[in-house]
Amino acid sequence: MLSGFLKLIDEDKFFVKHISSYIFVPLVISAWETDLDEIYNNRINCLVNFKLTPTQKNNKLKAVLTDVKFCDEYYELLAAIDNETEFPALLTGKNTQGLFATIFNGRIEGFIPISKYPDNLELLKFEKLKKGNITNVRVKQILNNKTVSLT
Repeated sequence: MLSGFLKLIDEDKFFVKHISSYIFVPLVISAWETDLDEIYNNRINCLVNFKLTPTQKNNKLKAVLTDVKFCDEYYELLAAIDNETEFPALLTGKNTQGLFATIFNGRIEGFIPISKYPDNLELLKFEKLKKGNITNVRVKQILNNKTVSLT
């Protein structure tokens, strides 16, 4: 865990100024987060704890505060990933890369990608699925923009 001061630049960009190196690292704020005023706006210039997000390039470093709070659906999705829970998903659209769907009675949007090199069975399943169908899915990944990747 790292420590630094929470900074606001240009009235809309949050950074953490690392306490020992004085490096400014941009913060990633997820759309799943709650209590934004308490966590961010009310703590500008205050000491906070953070961690760095995994990345391949040093010039792309991002930080995440360690005490963020998320909405209830986020925690439900985390549990679903851990337990490999299946959900009914309503298919809402389709393109050449996959299917758009909603879960949790339309509260959460997701995408079911088709494989890069699909076999005949996968292509047949993909062709049969249409907008308005309901199919069972699992949550593969929770994305910061309040959507999920499904399988």
